[in-house]
Amino acid sequence: MRAFPPPWTGVGLGTYQVWRDEPEYADPDPDTALAIEAGSPTEAAEKLARINDRESADYNIVRGDPALVCVRCPDGTMANFLVTGEPVPTYRATFGGLVMTQKPTGR
Repeated sequence: MRAFPPPWTGVGLGTYQVWRDEPEYADPDPDTALAIEAGSPTEAAEKLARINDRESADYNIVRGDPALVCVRCPDGTMANFLVTGEPVPTYRATFGGLVMTQKPTGR
């Protein structure tokens, strides 16, 4: 089976109008879309998902609840995306003090 390029091929860096198209969101409407600078509609959809997760502090997308995101490209093309996420573990080491490996000399 031959894969066809998406209809937005050639649409690059620009301002994309992006919104969640789900009833639980106050305005699932293109008239209330966020303007997001991105290099592709896919990147714009992912940026909106990051913004939604960060602002809600529930991180529902990362926890496995996918988001339906609509994108209007700078050329007017519309695209829908199902955006998913995954948690990425982060590790931090905090300095806890020095450990002496030898007894001090000179006593």
